[in-house]
Amino acid sequence: MSVYSEPSEWIKESIESILDQSLRDFEFIVINDNPEHSRIIKLLKEFSEKDNRIRIVSNEKNIGLTKSLNKGLQLAGGEYIARMDADDISHKERFKCQVEFLEKNQDISLCGTWVKEFGNGVINKVKNPVSSKEIAARLLFNNCLGHASVMFRRRICLEQGLLYDESIPKAQDYALWSEMVFKGLKLANIPKYLLYYRIHVNQVSSKTYHEQQDYVKVIRCRWLNMLGINLSELEYGIYEKICTRFPILEYETDNFIRVCEIFRSVDFSKFINQDTITKILNRSIFHYAIRLKHMSVRHRLMLLKTIF
Repeated sequence: MSVYSEPSEWIKESIESILDQSLRDFEFIVINDNPEHSRIIKLLKEFSEKDNRIRIVSNEKNIGLTKSLNKGLQLAGGEYIARMDADDISHKERFKCQVEFLEKNQDISLCGTWVKEFGNGVINKVKNPVSSKEIAARLLFNNCLGHASVMFRRRICLEQGLLYDESIPKAQDYALWSEMVFKGLKLANIPKYLLYYRIHVNQVSSKTYHEQQDYVKVIRCRWLNMLGINLSELEYGIYEKICTRFPILEYETDNFIRVCEIFRSVDFSKFINQDTITKILNRSIFHYAIRLKHMSVRHRLMLLKTIF
C-alpha cells in the first residue's frame, strides 16, 4: 500500500481493515510517498509500533504511485502479493478467500474480487467478469479488475519480469493486467464483494480524468498492435465509443458496423477466446440498437442484422 496525503481517518480505516483480516500470517508493506508530512509519519509510526506485521518504507522524496508500487513489489517476500489503497477498505475475509482461490486454481496467476463503491453519496455494486476468458476479452476494451482488490503470485512476477510500467503514471494497473494477458497468464475475479472502494472528489479518476484517459489510450493501442489491428483515426474513435459506451450517432452507424466487422475478422486465439469477443461485440451492438432513442428504425435494424 502506498500512502501520500489521504485523510488520517481514511488511512486508519484502510490499515485496520488489513490488520483485522481473518488470515493473520502476512507482512504489510506500507510505502510512505510523502516523507516530509509529519501527520503521515506519526500515524504510520503509531500503527507499526502496535503491530509488527507492518513494515514502513519511506521514500526519500515523492516518487509517485507507480514507482512506489514497484518498490513494494521488489521488497515483498511472501508467496502472494495483495494490493491495497490508503482510502479503501477490505472485507475481513478478503485474504482468506483469495489465498484459498489461488491454492485451488493453480492455473490462475491473479485474482480480483467484486467491489462495492461507497462515499460522496454513492452506493454501487460492481460485478466485474469472473472467468479468465471474459476478463482477457474485456481488457481489450476497458479495465475490469479493481486495482486494490487483486492478489497475485509473486513467483509469476519474478519469472516473467513483471512490474508496473513507470511510463504509465495513471491507469498503471490496466497496463499491468494487459501485459499479463500478453504473456499468456490467466486472471480471474472472485464473485464476492471483498473490497469497499471509496468515491471522493480528490481521487485520480475524477480529478485528472482526461490525463488518465490519455494513458488508457496508450494501453488500448498496445492491444491493437498486439492483435495486428490497424484502425484509421475515425475507426479508432468508434472503437473508443465501444469501450466507453459513449453514444453512437446515427450518421456513424456504417462506421460502427465496419469496426465491429474488423474485430470479428481478427484471429484473437493467441490472447483471447474468439467466442467471448463475439459475445461482447454483440452485446455492444444490441445496447446501441435498443437504447439510443434518437436512432431511426432503419438504422436499428441495420445494427441488429449484424447480430442475427
